[in-house]
Amino acid sequence: MAQTIKGGPSKWDLMLAVFDGGAEHPRLVMFMVKIEDAPILRSFFVRITGVDRDDGSGESFMFRGTALDGRAVQGFYRTDRRTGVIEAK
Repeated sequence: MAQTIKGGPSKWDLMLAVFDGGAEHPRLVMFMVKIEDAPILRSFFVRITGVDRDDGSGESFMFRGTALDGRAVQGFYRTDRRTGVIEAK
């Protein structure tokens, strides 16, 4: 089930997660995710393995990665608004 992102990394931090992290020392990013039917946010850490541009704005990205528990993660994220959607499989 997809969850709403209410905060997350800057464009710079997203880029570093892809290009500066490695298998031995991955660079994690943290998304703040809205818990369904609850007034709280929770931290969701992801090792980003790939990013694609979504449109020509330079601010919208489709991403994929791995959660700390090993689940595959994918989502959409806008770096200027720090909002989006994330889904763990």
